[in-house]
Amino acid sequence: MKKIALLVLLSTLFFSYTEAQVHTTFEMRYITSDSKADGETDFTGESEWMSLDQRIDFLNKYAAFASGFYGNLGLDKPLIGDEDIRQTVRRIKPQPLTNVRQTLRLADWRAYGYRAGKAEDVQNAFAGWTVVNGATVKDGSLILEDCAVERNLDPIRWRFRLHLDVKKVGSGCTIVFHKGGKPLLSTRLADKVFSLSSGMNKGNGHYDSSVPLHLEIYGDFTNNRFFVTVNGKSVACLIGEADIREIDKMVIRSEGTTEIDDISLFNFVEDRTNKHTPYSSVLLINEDFNDVLPMQGWQSLDYDDSAWKQVTLPSSHGGLREKEESYYLRKKIHLADFERAVLKLETIDPGGEVWINGQPVAVINNRHPYDLDVTEYLQRNQENLIAVRVKPYKAAHRMLHSPSDPYIGWFLGRATLILTNRCMIKDVFAYTGSLDGAARQVNRILLQYSGVYAFEGSVEVNYYPWFPVEGEKVATMKQNIEIRPSVDNEIVLEMPVDNPVLWSPESPNLYRVEVILRDKEGREIDDYMLTTGIRTISQKDGNLYVNN
Repeated sequence: MKKIALLVLLSTLFFSYTEAQVHTTFEMRYITSDSKADGETDFTGESEWMSLDQRIDFLNKYAAFASGFYGNLGLDKPLIGDEDIRQTVRRIKPQPLTNVRQTLRLADWRAYGYRAGKAEDVQNAFAGWTVVNGATVKDGSLILEDCAVERNLDPIRWRFRLHLDVKKVGSGCTIVFHKGGKPLLSTRLADKVFSLSSGMNKGNGHYDSSVPLHLEIYGDFTNNRFFVTVNGKSVACLIGEADIREIDKMVIRSEGTTEIDDISLFNFVEDRTNKHTPYSSVLLINEDFNDVLPMQGWQSLDYDDSAWKQVTLPSSHGGLREKEESYYLRKKIHLADFERAVLKLETIDPGGEVWINGQPVAVINNRHPYDLDVTEYLQRNQENLIAVRVKPYKAAHRMLHSPSDPYIGWFLGRATLILTNRCMIKDVFAYTGSLDGAARQVNRILLQYSGVYAFEGSVEVNYYPWFPVEGEKVATMKQNIEIRPSVDNEIVLEMPVDNPVLWSPESPNLYRVEVILRDKEGREIDDYMLTTGIRTISQKDGNLYVNN
């Protein structure tokens, strides 16, 4: 007989530096002598070693321990709400900005997804929704007036999810799933009540008719039931026809005027032969009922992008609903006078194009950060346009046990525009060399000059307490320099910081490092800001040491 032991492995503590809160986690495992559990294990297949009863027993023990561990016997209270998360993010201290150079964080952009042939596909889809009298597509909505629209579907035999955004419900709206001519699952919206029915089985809930409705219908033939969720409120219902396990048609019937803003239907197809991806997602319906915008001239300043959505970087696109669509982004910015302009891109993943004022600047074919000297493309004392196209992505080989959707996202990372002198600080790397009473801070400074002859001047490094409390300068060092043109020049300054307040996981103290570049007359022409913790990390005799 197999030996099976249940073990609660550990409880870890970690601290949120925005508040004096302690968060706890635990990990629970089964330990077995069954050799099938060696290496990779799965619920089914050659490496299966737990029976169904053992799995249920494990989950019951897990739930019992978790409910006591978190003091939530019903396991129905959220550990943290969405607003709590947003408030915590807002409390994170932003990195300091520079004083000499202009550091413009390009956060808000206009964005749109497009692929070749999309306009024709959308018009064909609209025609399919409007074949009956009373059904029209107008202003981004499907409008149904005392009519019913039918959509034949590829067979659904396992599980599915329908999503509807409904802006307006008339006297009533009913969504029915059929097998052939026989109705199987029905959901009705009317008089602030949403009702479910399948055969003799029924259920109902209430909704607020004064706000748009987000409706989702989940069907599960394996467990013989379906769920309807309206604006977060869910009701379940058993499937009445036990002998029917397939859907091949959907009918939406409106009494009065119903406006549908968005609709999608996913069919989840079971594949018991694939132990790594036991099901795949198939998109059967995908409509937002918006006309496709013309893309000619998207990279020019006078293109009308008012219908594009407003996004904040980093911003992503992707998934089955947006497969094969390039992601187009535009940012307008008015600039005064400047000597040199550098566009810093965190990433264009997996790659794409950068345009400025209608001119191509770069074609990028990897995910690496990029610094683009865009001085010659930007116009002084007027409005400029920065435009980016991100190429779509499809995973050729998915990781084990990952979702079946290969269109797993493409995005533009954070972007910053630097306006500064022709001689500039390209990058700074600061770290602690040693701790012996005072801290020995190593500052590697990369300098770049786009002139013709060597540049003479000086560089100065200053340290200030920054987090959790800002303070006066605690260390400084200055050195005269000569910078060769057209190549990267590295200057290394090592300086002591007396009586340092050290960084540790429990007390993440940080310093602000200010690097100032001056010309030979002593004028400040560029600067660079970063934050760093003073600490050392080392490994010896199998141990990890922080701050010795």
